[in-house]
Amino acid sequence: MTPALRATIKRVKNEKKLFDFLKKHNIKYRLNPRMTTGSWQYHTSNPDLCRIIIGAKDYDDDDDALISSFLHETAHVFCHRCKIYKKYHSGYLSKSYIRRMALKIERYIDKKAAKLMQEIFPKRKYRYGYSESGAREFLLKWYKID
Repeated sequence: MTPALRATIKRVKNEKKLFDFLKKHNIKYRLNPRMTTGSWQYHTSNPDLCRIIIGAKDYDDDDDALISSFLHETAHVFCHRCKIYKKYHSGYLSKSYIRRMALKIERYIDKKAAKLMQEIFPKRKYRYGYSESGAREFLLKWYKID
């Protein structure tokens, strides 16, 4: 882990508002400095038990991006709990469904996460992860689709 990444993680871990928010909504978290992407999981016997895993490897000196990743995965949890895009958030996805819907849903999640950022951290800027070119290719690679 680089010194810059170590410093970023330390600063973000001091963001009490973020971790109070996660605790309030019963969301566990794990920060992995070796991973590059985030993900979320729910417990099959109790779908309200959710955990987000944040890959911090690429966030040297970008606190906003790391916090954005936390909030993006948190928005997935909220959508899962509210049954928004239920199929995407709770089961097997066909290749055609992923090709047709994944980018649209991830951009929807980004919008919800940006609103969370604005509510919790009004002075910070949300970093949109799925508005860049290459987002569709990333998702197809993530889901292992040719």
